[in-house]
Amino acid sequence: MKFIQKTIPMIYIVMFTIILFILFFYSGVDYYLKRELFIPNLLILLIIVPIFLYYYFCIKETKDIAEKKYYKYLTIISIVSYVLQIILTISIYFYTDWDVKVIREIVNEYMENRSLNNNFYLSLYPNNILFTAILVLIKSIPIFGEHYLFLLGINCILVNLAGIFTSLTIKNITTNKLSLLCFVVMIPLVVLSPWIVIPYTDTFAILFPILIVYLYTKKSRKKIDYYLIGLLSLFGYYIKPTVIITFIAIVIVEFISNLSIILDKSILKQNIKKYMTIVGMVIIGLMTAISLNKLSYKILNFKPMESVNPVTFVHYLSMGQNDQTLGAYSQSDVDDTIAKGEKNNLKKFFNRLTNRGFFEQINFFSKKTLLNFNDGSFSWGLDGTFFYEKTDCKNKFSEILREFYYNDGKYYKLFIQMTTILWIIVLFFCPFIIKKSNTKNEMVLMLSIIGITIFLTIFEPRTRYLYCYSCIFIVTSILGLERLKRIIMEINKKKKI
Repeated sequence: MKFIQKTIPMIYIVMFTIILFILFFYSGVDYYLKRELFIPNLLILLIIVPIFLYYYFCIKETKDIAEKKYYKYLTIISIVSYVLQIILTISIYFYTDWDVKVIREIVNEYMENRSLNNNFYLSLYPNNILFTAILVLIKSIPIFGEHYLFLLGINCILVNLAGIFTSLTIKNITTNKLSLLCFVVMIPLVVLSPWIVIPYTDTFAILFPILIVYLYTKKSRKKIDYYLIGLLSLFGYYIKPTVIITFIAIVIVEFISNLSIILDKSILKQNIKKYMTIVGMVIIGLMTAISLNKLSYKILNFKPMESVNPVTFVHYLSMGQNDQTLGAYSQSDVDDTIAKGEKNNLKKFFNRLTNRGFFEQINFFSKKTLLNFNDGSFSWGLDGTFFYEKTDCKNKFSEILREFYYNDGKYYKLFIQMTTILWIIVLFFCPFIIKKSNTKNEMVLMLSIIGITIFLTIFEPRTRYLYCYSCIFIVTSILGLERLKRIIMEINKKKKI
């Protein structure tokens, strides 16, 4: 336990020191997919300071909110948020292309032929098979399923639930009062993000990481909780592979913190039944997820093309070192993978990595960090022909909203800037979660953020992939904000003494 209490926070603080340094002092450089921001990141510190001072002096140390009142507020916030989500969705929704369009067409193909046998895209990207099956099931719902807005309504529910479980996770760790505070940033940054009108894995998987962490942070876990942690981890992985990072974080923390018990035969013997039950329930959950994934093949009546080799992590490893795109999506890399296979990708990875000198490596990974973190809109509008097919504008209010969220709108740059300010504020407070002796809950949060950061640094980067983990960042940031307040209060007390 002492080992992870020292090691994880050390890695975490070094990582965040680098990220924040790059964001504040290196963001002026040109890099692939750079956003046009009219407020330099360094000036955002002038916004962060008064926010913290207001929290420090004006949010008084009063009695915590009662349970009944907390759930009442949570219900009201969630209902109002969902209504606002639906209004936003109806006002601005459109049809995008890239993978979203491809999967939409595949679903339509299935509805016509009742088979996706030998589908090239799913053979190449089998990670989208379960997600496609889910969309097929939704579209098969009588009366409602055929309507695109119904699908977007489900999309909104998933994001809304992620907001609810973000609050509940903070509640598990700290106070009811603090857990409601998260909505100040959660609603504008995540719940009302325009990503709710894009029915893809980023939104469909957003619930999994925070729900897994919520189950883990419960004060008393039951057998069903361990089953659900296993089920949700692997089921979420089949939709969005990065979901598994939270599960890996939990396994690492639990294994190392219980290592002394595992190594002590006498203590292990006394607790063997308890541990076997926990591990057994997790394994049953994992097996259920595997079965559901296999079921999706049968639902779609899908068999992969024998002539097509599925894309593996090696492709993303190689593409992640592309100097032109800073590792982001490259059609030439995809074509190369299809034509030459994964062995060639390993050679390409090592060649790209080793051909850069020391300072070139620093420059490359610094720019890649900016690509990952310097965009609070989570890469909104940057994939393919993003605004592929716009819908008719319903009214004047809809026109105004589209001026913010459409890339040809008058206030589009303002939307990008405001969300980036919110995101950098969230990132700024994350490091302050560190204390002398962090709990296992806090270490799982830190390790999850370390994991997703390493993943995006090594493999394909895009802020869009962080949208799925935005709730984890917000939980950590809120805890960091409160921790910073406690640090300053302790310093002031010592000065008075």
